[in-house]
Amino acid sequence: MLWGTDNLKSEGAPIAQALALMGTRPRFDSYGRLAGASLLPLESLGRPRINVVMTLSGIFRDLLPLQTRMLAEAAYLAATADEPATQNFVRKHALQAQQARNCDFETAALRVFSNAAGAYGSNVSYLIESGAWDAEDELAEVYTRRKCFAYGRQGQPVQQPELLNVILGGVELAYQNLESVEVGVTTIDHYFDTLGNQPRGHPSPRRRRCGLRRRSDARRWRCRHCPSRWPSRRARGR
Repeated sequence: MLWGTDNLKSEGAPIAQALALMGTRPRFDSYGRLAGASLLPLESLGRPRINVVMTLSGIFRDLLPLQTRMLAEAAYLAATADEPATQNFVRKHALQAQQARNCDFETAALRVFSNAAGAYGSNVSYLIESGAWDAEDELAEVYTRRKCFAYGRQGQPVQQPELLNVILGGVELAYQNLESVEVGVTTIDHYFDTLGNQPRGHPSPRRRRCGLRRRSDARRWRCRHCPSRWPSRRARGR
């Protein structure tokens, strides 16, 4: 999950992390302006390329259109690289998505999703706040319908709900790099509106990391509300 404000405050650190996972980097023209992405060779990377799906906030989409196209180009370059599937999971999963959706390869390689132009958020938080839902699959359907607009190398959104469902079906870890340590995923509803509901974006999500997130949430809660052990530990040099 990529937010515009966090990337502006950190000078693009979360964007850089997404690029690094795919084994790519920014490409600049002769004037030093951002022009797209380039592929790092596997020899210098020293590890497989990680399959990354990026969901953007509406503010990211509005403020950072060049970076949106760069991320889309990075995913496309990784997917089209002539490399073994064991060393390129972007290509491996793009081929699987192509077969599952019976679509062209460039469509299957789309990895950047956001709202339609002019729309913001997934509306999941509104459903939860109002109690206007009965089953968790309803939250997944709303999330997918709102965030299923895929942004390709040309920067134009195309509605791809089935493709997003296929991709989210293979997600093993949902991640968002927060610029501030003062807020967390349980602090404001914007986080579960986007990041927290990603595993629900597919009817049969994998839950390998749910225990990790529960432990992380519990640790954050203790640090915020029960910090009484901190002074004594610091006094003992721990």
